[in-house]
Amino acid sequence: MEEIGKILKERREELGFSINDIHERTKISPVKLNAIESGNISFFQHELSYLKFYIQYYAQSVHIPYEDIEDQVNSILDTFSDTLILKRDEQKKASNENIQKRMEKNKKQYKANNEYMKKSTKKRKIDFSSIALLILMVFIAALLVYGAVRIVLPMINQEPVVNVPEVPEVPNQPDPIDPEPEEPPVVVEPKEPLEVELTEVSHVPGSTLELNVNLNGIKDASFRIETGSTTWLQYTINGTPTSNPLDTIYQSGSSVELLLDPEVQDFVTLRVGTMINNHFFVDDTEIIIPEGSLNHNSGFTIKLNLIEEQQ
Repeated sequence: MEEIGKILKERREELGFSINDIHERTKISPVKLNAIESGNISFFQHELSYLKFYIQYYAQSVHIPYEDIEDQVNSILDTFSDTLILKRDEQKKASNENIQKRMEKNKKQYKANNEYMKKSTKKRKIDFSSIALLILMVFIAALLVYGAVRIVLPMINQEPVVNVPEVPEVPNQPDPIDPEPEEPPVVVEPKEPLEVELTEVSHVPGSTLELNVNLNGIKDASFRIETGSTTWLQYTINGTPTSNPLDTIYQSGSSVELLLDPEVQDFVTLRVGTMINNHFFVDDTEIIIPEGSLNHNSGFTIKLNLIEEQQ
C-alpha cells in the first residue's frame, strides 16, 4: 500500500497538483487522500470496499491508467481483509475462553445459592399460607356480622312500599315537512394524467447530455437514478452541490433521487462515476441515453433545464 501511495503522490507532485486540487477533482476528502498517499490502509478498515474506488478516482485524476495498478490493489485489499478476519476470530476465541472460565468459577457458588433459595422459599410459603388462611377466616366472620346488622334486620322490620308508575306525556307531533328535491349529481370528467416532456438540447458522447424538461405542473417530481453498478454520484442545484442526497459512492441496486422544483431550480445536474447498467428517470419517464454514451465506463454528466410551461 505504501508503494501505491508513493506512486500517486509522486505523480501528483510531478503535475504540480496539491491535495486540495485532487480533492476538487475527485471529491475525496483531504484526510482520506493523505491516508492513501501514506499507505495507511488501517484508516479505511470500516469502509474497505470503497478504498479501491478512491484509488481508482485518484489515479484517473493524475492520468495514471488504473489497470496498471489494479492487480496490486486487489492483492493488498485481499491480504488486509484476511488479516482482519483472523484478528476477529482470535478475539472471539479469547472472549469465549474467558466466559467459560468465569462460568466454571461461579458454578459451585451458584448451585449453593440456588439450594438455599429453594429452602427459604419453601419455609416462607408455609408460614404465609397459615397466616393468610387465618386472616381470611376473620374477614369472612366480620362480613357476616356486619351484613346481619346493617342489611338483614332493617329488611325484616321495613313495611313494603308500592310504587305507582308515572304516565309519560305524549308530545305533539310536528307537521310533516315536504322533502326538498334532490339536485342532479355533478359529473366530473376525468383528466388525462400529466406527463413529463423531455427535449434533448445537446450531447457530447462520453461526457455530457443536456435536456430541457417540462414537468407540466406535476408536483413532487424527482430526478432519479437506479444503479446497475457501484458508482460515485453527485447532484447539483443551479451549479451548487447539494447534500441531499449525499455526495458519495452508492452500491449496485440503489435508488437515489433529487426532488425537482422549477420555482427555485433553473437547472440541476447529476455527475456519475460510471454509466454501466444505470437507468435514469424524471418522475416515471425514463431518460434515453444516446448510443455514444450508453454504458460509458468513466465520468458522465446529465444536465436538466427546468421550464414552467403547463398544459
